[in-house]
Formats: sequence, structure tokens, C-alpha cells
Amino acid sequence: MRGVWVAQLFYGPLSDCFGRKPLFLLSLSIYTIASVICIFSTTIQVFILGRCLQALGSGGAVLVFAIIRDLYEGKQAAKIIAYMSAVVAISPIIGPILGGIIQSLLSWQYNFVVLALIGGFLLLLSRFIAETNQKQKFSAAFSKEIGSHYRYLFTSKRYLSNALSAAFAFGALFAYVSGAPYLFLNLMGYSSATFGWIFAIAAFGYVVGAFVNGKLISRFGVNVMSKIGMLFLVGGGLTISLFCYVYPLNPFAIILPQIMCEFGISVVISTCIAKALQPIPQCAGTGMALLGFLRFLAASGSSAVVMICDCSSALPLAVTVLGCSLLSFFCRFIERDSGDYLTTTCIG
Repeated sequence: MRGVWVAQLFYGPLSDCFGRKPLFLLSLSIYTIASVICIFSTTIQVFILGRCLQALGSGGAVLVFAIIRDLYEGKQAAKIIAYMSAVVAISPIIGPILGGIIQSLLSWQYNFVVLALIGGFLLLLSRFIAETNQKQKFSAAFSKEIGSHYRYLFTSKRYLSNALSAAFAFGALFAYVSGAPYLFLNLMGYSSATFGWIFAIAAFGYVVGAFVNGKLISRFGVNVMSKIGMLFLVGGGLTISLFCYVYPLNPFAIILPQIMCEFGISVVISTCIAKALQPIPQCAGTGMALLGFLRFLAASGSSAVVMICDCSSALPLAVTVLGCSLLSFFCRFIERDSGDYLTTTCIG
């Protein structure tokens, strides 16, 4: 996972300089080759090498959102990002289920056979995708240009406000993801199969939020939907904390508010990504790379807090979800302008 964080910090800025397509093809090539290495690995060292290379290739996924920003603006961009968020939410649910079926019927190597085939298919398909970054700059001093992009992003209140808000919303999601297995499997004694359904029920809120956001954002706008998402996010955080304080190990005290929370998380993340990338068309790749890094940084922090706290009840998980929700809410106040979108662009 850490390899993905670091890799995307390079894919994004390089795609601003050299185009999305070459970097996207490179990332898929690395991912496919890494999957093949995992298939034929005979030692743990070779297997770990393959997995590290997979993470390096996976970092190119950050370019998808930059490509969306290249092609769409405003409400339309937020709508497409919302639907992409639904895919992102569904994949972690389907992936382990399919992986378990493949491993039970065949062997673990066939999981990587499937991944290699998917990578190869996407690589072939991507060759027919046109370059979307029309503002790319083939400069010998691209390292200085990348540095100027990052400096601009760290000084842009508009960008930081939305990037940090999305990051802490993601942290709220991962507080639940990291703490739920221990709570439901160890403390409550549910089976792995039952936990899979419990996890899917909570994730249902995320998927619904993504589709509802995609349907309504054209009508109500990015700002209104962002506020609605924040209302569900903070409301869900408060509710889960209150319920878990009164009923420390009641599954419904966790699941029902988490559905509400994940609905809000889905809307907040997609709208914040759209708002963060809107005013930076010349460095959308760098912006998405930094945003992705901040999201996983917040996720690591919230997961660590849940793990180190007293886990004899669901309250530490609930309070962490609430804390991340409130941080996401307060980050919105970094942004001082009242307009719908800024018109500033990256300093190239």
C-alpha cells in the first residue's frame, strides 16, 4: 500500500509534463509484468518483489481522475468522479470474494493469473485512448516545473481546503475498515462469511451516495451536494459515537450509523476532488497525486489510532470516525472565497 502512495506522487506530476497516456501505459506495463512475476515466484523474496512492483504499477490509477479533469469541468466532472467512486467502493467488496472462490477452486497463483490478464487487457485497451493532456510541457527542466506545481498546491487555500477535507473523510472510512474486523470477528464472534455481508451492508451506503450524487449534482450543483454530504458525514459520526457509548457491542449501533456515514463520505470525497482539481487544469495530475497521498496518509493515521486504542468496545472506532468527520468539516474553513470556482491556474 505504501508503494502506491509514493508511486502516485511521481505519476501525477510526470503526466503533467509528458502526458497522461505514456505514464498510464507505463504503469499498466509494470503492473502486468509484476503479476507475472508473482505467478512464477518460487521464493518469498521474489514474491515480495512482484508485489512491490504491483504497487508501483498501481500508482498509475491516480491518472484516471486527472484524465476526467482534462475532459470535463464543473458539475460534469463531479458527476463522472461520483460514478468512479462507486466503482472504487464496489471493487474491494467483489475482489476478496472472487479471490476466495478462485483460491478454493484452483490455487493462489491463479489469482495473479487473473490480475495479469486484467492488466494485459487494460494495457491493450489503453493503446486506443487518445492523449487528454493538451497542456503538457516537454521541458528539460521538468523537475523544477514539478517543484513549482507542488509549491503552488501547498499555498492554494482552495486546493488544500478540499484536498484535506477529502483526505479526512477517507480517514473516517478507513477507521471503520481497520477496526470492524476485530470488533465483529473477535469481540462479537461472527463468522467470516457473516462479516463479509456486514461489511457489504455498510459499503452499500457508499455506493448509494455515489449514485445519488451523480444523479443530483447536475441539478443542485457541487457546493450544495458537498454540504449535503458533509451533513451525512458529521451526522453519521455523531450518531455512531452516541450509539456506541450507549450500546458498546451492539452490531446495529455500528452498522446503521456507518451506512449514513459512508453515504456522506462518498459525496464529500467526489465533490471535494472535483472542486480541488477544477482551478488547476495545468497540473491536475500533480494535484490528484498529492490528494491521493493525503488521503492514504489520513487513512494510515486513523487506522493507527483505532489499533492502539482500547478495543474492548466499539467506542474507539466510533470516536475516531467522528474525529475524522469533524476534521473534514473544519478543513472547509481554510477556503475563504465564496465563489463557485476559482479561475486561477498552476504556475508553470
